[in-house]
Amino acid sequence: VEQARVWAKRKALVTAALKRHSPARWQGMLQLAAHIDRMIKGQETGNVWDELLQLCLMITGTQLMRARRLTA
Repeated sequence: VEQARVWAKRKALVTAALKRHSPARWQGMLQLAAHIDRMIKGQETGNVWDELLQLCLMITGTQLMRARRLTA
């Protein structure tokens, strides 16, 4: 947090957010943000608002629906 030069008032929030996910998960979210950026610029197709919603939900750790395992 010190290296990122986070404001003193925000350090606790940023630290808590960083602990919420693994570094690999944060890397995946960064890749999703890059994908969204390309969509905004017209370089890729998709629904920007849906992707932004998914990214925000991922950051907060919120899961709207759980996949149900179907057994045969």
